[in-house]
Amino acid sequence: MDFYYTVRTREEALFLDEIEVASEHNPGFRAFVRFSIEDGSLSVDEIAKNAGDVRKRDIYMCGPFGMVQAFSEKFRRLGVPAENIHYEEFNFR
Repeated sequence: MDFYYTVRTREEALFLDEIEVASEHNPGFRAFVRFSIEDGSLSVDEIAKNAGDVRKRDIYMCGPFGMVQAFSEKFRRLGVPAENIHYEEFNFR
């Protein structure tokens, strides 16, 4: 399983130690942590590059509505079946 966690800054990140420990102790779990102010925004292209053939993957997302919609559309264009795309939406405002 690939786990992508994006947060603006390291100070805003929760559970970084736990994510690192889980990644170190579970060979099937790869964690990709991104601090968007330093590293820029996460992209579907980056996920696809790391994941291999995304058409055979299940995609689970949680994030702001606009991001989830944009990622869903891009995954569909890459050939991921709609039934393999799962998500929750949230808004802080």
